[in-house]
Amino acid sequence: METNSFSRDLPDKSNLRIGVIGAVPADAGGAYSATQLHLDELQKAAGMNCEYFFYENSYSKNTIAKWQRKFSKVVDRIFRTQIAASFFRKFKYDYLTSLERQLSTDRIDLVFFFVPTMESAYMKRIPFVVTVWDLGHREYPNLLEIAKFGHFENRETRISRSCKKAMAIITDSQVTSDGLNLYYGISQDRMYSMNFCPKNEAEKYSVEKEDYAFYPANFWSHKNHLVLLRALHYNLETGRNPRKLVLTGFDHGYLPQIKAEITRLGIGKYVEIKGFVSLEEIKKLYQGASLLVMPSILGPTNLPPLEALLLGCPVVTSDAAVSGFEMNLPIIKISAFDHIQWARYLDTSFEMPKFEVELVEKVLNSQRLKNVEKFKQILRCASELNSV
Repeated sequence: METNSFSRDLPDKSNLRIGVIGAVPADAGGAYSATQLHLDELQKAAGMNCEYFFYENSYSKNTIAKWQRKFSKVVDRIFRTQIAASFFRKFKYDYLTSLERQLSTDRIDLVFFFVPTMESAYMKRIPFVVTVWDLGHREYPNLLEIAKFGHFENRETRISRSCKKAMAIITDSQVTSDGLNLYYGISQDRMYSMNFCPKNEAEKYSVEKEDYAFYPANFWSHKNHLVLLRALHYNLETGRNPRKLVLTGFDHGYLPQIKAEITRLGIGKYVEIKGFVSLEEIKKLYQGASLLVMPSILGPTNLPPLEALLLGCPVVTSDAAVSGFEMNLPIIKISAFDHIQWARYLDTSFEMPKFEVELVEKVLNSQRLKNVEKFKQILRCASELNSV
């Protein structure tokens, strides 16, 4: 556990001790980058004297032995059951998970979960804030990555239980807030929609522009890589010159199908699969590309379009991928499933329209200030609760 303190001159005498839970792994894709952005906004919003405690996870290797972590997980699962809950009520015993016991020991006043977890679902005493990035499992429950191994049921439990008890809920957009209200009956009064706002802090590399389309996305079925492959094949079949397609990301079991389709369509010379690459390499690929393509069928927001725009790379996405953006941005939106539409932009003869990076920065800076103000509102509410 790491501790940082931030002292600001605020019209409040409270001294909140804030626990930040749920480090998102790099292979989680956009959720990893989005978490870092919101952490930065949270720290900027510290409108009072606050201490921040960053927890690696609920069973940290730094604080508990391996056998104890396993034992704690088993015990927690047992005590979360309805039978156990009835037993505890009868004997007036209030069981807390190992995470909440640790938070209580550290005298934490407010907890931020940057993803809904089973730990947030079973919090009892300490006020907490939970973040919901999307409700994709509700939109496409039969997608393989959602349907298998009980992922749908797990997400339902984590989101439903966490949001019903959270002091505040951060969403990526009003679209997700509306979904939480529709599917789970959560009041809009506790929701704070915050679009992602990356900063233009990237180093400008000496990268020459090349005629390729870039798609940075982990290999899941919902990322919809296949429509791009069919678009390339369509261009070949109709006598056009296909743009090269560069793909990066972790494989989550879908890459063999993509490679098989590339072979079947005979487009191997037009597709380069780099796999997972460093952030520095991603930035270089943005700067060198003719355009970023994102045909994902899930949204309602995604980070790569914003990162690409800040580095001067034109963007074409599906309607679904950016339907939640509440900002006026130079993004071309088309159908996720129409390979003929995608073929137009994967044709070397098509020239992408120009745009001003400075205007994109201005829009994102304005949205970032709104996000910080919403974090301040959450902290003020927590301060009021802490004074009761």
